[in-house]
Amino acid sequence: MKHIFVSHKSSNAKLANDIIEILKSGMEDVDFFLSEKISPGDNWKANVVKAIRSAECLLLLYLDPDQDWSWCMFEAGLFSAYKPRNGTRRLYCIHHPESPPPGPLNEIQTTSTTLDSMKTFLESLYNTTRKMDPGPSSTNLDATASRLVDLLENCRPKKYATTHLWPSVLLRPAWLPTSRPDWRTVGVPKGLPLEQSEVYIEDPKSVDMLEFSTDPGTMNVVEFLNRLDTEGSEAERPWMGKFLESLQSALEGFMPDQHVVYFRAAKGNIRRPIIESIRRSDDGSECVCRIVFVDAFAPPPMSNPTRLQLLANGLRLAVRTRLEVLDKYRGTQWKSWANVFRSVAAFWKASGPSCSKPNCRAPDPMTPLPTCSVMTRSKRHTRGSGVSSNPGSPNSRP
Repeated sequence: MKHIFVSHKSSNAKLANDIIEILKSGMEDVDFFLSEKISPGDNWKANVVKAIRSAECLLLLYLDPDQDWSWCMFEAGLFSAYKPRNGTRRLYCIHHPESPPPGPLNEIQTTSTTLDSMKTFLESLYNTTRKMDPGPSSTNLDATASRLVDLLENCRPKKYATTHLWPSVLLRPAWLPTSRPDWRTVGVPKGLPLEQSEVYIEDPKSVDMLEFSTDPGTMNVVEFLNRLDTEGSEAERPWMGKFLESLQSALEGFMPDQHVVYFRAAKGNIRRPIIESIRRSDDGSECVCRIVFVDAFAPPPMSNPTRLQLLANGLRLAVRTRLEVLDKYRGTQWKSWANVFRSVAAFWKASGPSCSKPNCRAPDPMTPLPTCSVMTRSKRHTRGSGVSSNPGSPNSRP
């Protein structure tokens, strides 16, 4: 009896069993090993190793590359490492055409889920196990291959398209020039030259949402952020330094400790950069950060706002007033009034005192509201008016 070891993901257990039933229809005296058939209480690892060593063939169902295939690769490696004294052993790998086989199996001729490739696989399998398909005609071989292709196509894993709601970039942080990178959390030093980091936009939609006409490719992070901020090329941008401080903290393992920073984009909306995730290689040599740019202020609700929404809207308007009005025009009004005062002072100084009374002194040029020392609130100096300047006199007007 020939033995075939079937390596598969546990999520494909039913599919593997259906494939075995189709293959058995054209073969006799062949035993297929599935890990699900191991009896409860048995040492499953010992059973797997024993079955791999005794098998003439190993059939790997590599049907979803997005899953973790480390254990299946271990089984395939163990099968390839064991060399029997007599006979040859074959490793078969079935995969979908758009999903190439994993790297360790690049040197092996694999089988895609097409009719011609499946027929070639069946011919080789029958020849290796010396169990020919019943009947000399090729009709049965074609029917078996067609059943396998239809089964695998119906169980093809779904493909999902991801739509990012906010524009994003990938950032490769810069390391110290005097040592080799070690991006594991415990190995990240302080004071990294993060202003030398490189960024590139993640997808074409983000290129458009960040107001770039074309993909700019890889850019320096400071140059990139300057392109996003439209406050002017010579304007100071303290938020960039705070953002790089947040990046340093995130690389050290303090992801929540991010400064809340804002900038004005080209379309006028206020954006906030957020460090969403950090991907590190297991050896610490590579590191990539994903940065998303969200709208800092959401539009207020149109109807039936809750008290929390009203409070949030008030805070939103307060922050916008500070960022867009108070901080931007701080000191501008005082400078305007100072210019007016200087002009008035220059005029008074040039024209001299306007009052000829002996006891009236010239006003101080920097006094905002100059008044004569003998003037009253009811009447200025007049001659022959017949009205007393004393507010308490009978002749004074109310």
